[in-house]
Amino acid sequence: MIGALIFALIVNLVIPGIGFFVSYWILNDIGSKIQYDPVIVCNILAVKNSTEMKSVCDLVENLSLLQNASIGVAATCLGLIILYIITGLICGKNRLLNSIIFPILIPLTTIIISILFLVDGAIITYAAYIGESWLIGRVHFILIGGIGLASLAGSMKLITSIFSIKKDIDLFQLAKLIEKDDQSDLWDFVNSIANDLKSKPPDNIIVGLEPTFYATGANVKILGKETLKGETLFISLSLMRLFNKEELKSVIGHELGHFRGSDIHYTLKFAPVYRGLQHSISELTDEEGSIVNFPAVSMLSFMMQIFSINERRISREREFEADKAAISVSSSDVFAMALGKVSVYSVLWDILKQNNIKRLNEGKISPNLSLIFEDSSRYDISHENVKNVLEKILGTRVSHPTDTHPTTFERYENINFDYQKMNIEELTKKGKSSVSLIKNLDSIEEELTQVEHHLRIKLGHAELPEDTETESASYLNAIYTLAAGMVCADGKVLPEEINEAEAIGKSLFENFDSVDFRAFCNNFDEIPHFDEVVDIFGKSLDSDQKKIIYDYLKKIALSDDDFDETEQKLLENLSNKWKLKIK
Repeated sequence: MIGALIFALIVNLVIPGIGFFVSYWILNDIGSKIQYDPVIVCNILAVKNSTEMKSVCDLVENLSLLQNASIGVAATCLGLIILYIITGLICGKNRLLNSIIFPILIPLTTIIISILFLVDGAIITYAAYIGESWLIGRVHFILIGGIGLASLAGSMKLITSIFSIKKDIDLFQLAKLIEKDDQSDLWDFVNSIANDLKSKPPDNIIVGLEPTFYATGANVKILGKETLKGETLFISLSLMRLFNKEELKSVIGHELGHFRGSDIHYTLKFAPVYRGLQHSISELTDEEGSIVNFPAVSMLSFMMQIFSINERRISREREFEADKAAISVSSSDVFAMALGKVSVYSVLWDILKQNNIKRLNEGKISPNLSLIFEDSSRYDISHENVKNVLEKILGTRVSHPTDTHPTTFERYENINFDYQKMNIEELTKKGKSSVSLIKNLDSIEEELTQVEHHLRIKLGHAELPEDTETESASYLNAIYTLAAGMVCADGKVLPEEINEAEAIGKSLFENFDSVDFRAFCNNFDEIPHFDEVVDIFGKSLDSDQKKIIYDYLKKIALSDDDFDETEQKLLENLSNKWKLKIK
């Protein structure tokens, strides 16, 4: 904050400082020539109307105006800074005061800053004109005119920019609106939680693939719909696949906890305005010719610094209160598990998106990213060390579009949850809450997946190839079928076998794709039979390739330390049909 204060003072006092220096210098020079204070001579002694002193007194009057304007601008800037500090201290952690005062302070500051920088333009133009005239006895009118026009243009641009500052921002979310008539089960579920909490129910419910939950009073733009007004609840379909109903209830309870009591004013008034101004300051800083905006940006940034202290303290407190709301409709153990899942799985979403981009560039179009996320997340977490998973969970700050959060460790302490209770088995357990609450789940997820694909292509992140290598794809599909057959042979699809099969497969076969392979494992009943593929595939392989595939399948079978009889029989049939000499 000290750095922002110093920067604001320096930037905003430069022009009035120049104006004051020039006026003081010339007035002092005039005074030394007439041996008396020129202001007193012209005003008090009333000699400015005399022919001899008229031009001098006109100059003295203009210089006095320049000096007073410079002092006035400097005093106003200092006054604004003091106002920010005092109001910030008065508001403190009081959510109601912050939600009332801060939105009022923004337009007030906007008007004052706009006036200040119009005056600044006049000060620098006249100071340059009179300073050059007095110093060298002539004026470069083109130079001075350029300064004047640049100052005027800069001031007008600045005024336009400042008045275009949004008190609120429109959030964009790749999501689908859940209509009350079409999805009554989900709406009834959410409304019952709101009733239990005595909180305001949302005006809109939207669902998306991104693994997060939030409730916001900001306007939300979604594809194919007009901007949603009022309070909007975002629910993650990907995480609903991993949550059971109680876990989902606790997380929604947390979000709706922001729409009750003193928090509702803050959620609807302060938080959106705060984030909107933050976004606008960033735009002012990034736009071309932003040096002209420095004074305004520095003042607004200092105000943001003052209120950011309040925001961080309030945000921490309100998250803890919302967590209490979550456990009031469930339990601390249930909410802690849900929060642990969000903490662990949300960070994997970016990895999935990057993998999806890679697959699109290879011509592979996944039909349902939510299903892929469910499977890959569980597989990726299941083989990790519990200690490593706990470290990830405890240090995570769950992301939110309009808020900051404490660490999960701090939130566990707040609800008196012993994190040592966490275990991998519970974290990877499928809850499938979405199946019973959302009709046509697969079609909604597939629609959102297609939109995600189109968005990546439109943004230039991915480009579908014109042709695909069908021969290579057929070869890999055969490998996936055999590997899936070995993984599923004993009737147990264990993550250890999946991970081992993927790791070895990637080292042996070019373009081995985990997503495709897991799809074969998940749809084992629909893929060709193991022996059928052995018969057809073996005809196109040489002896070395056959041996590599056999060794690969055997490693998969042994990865769970249980060489099942069914697995042994599959390998024996393969070696006999391919006429392999196995030692």
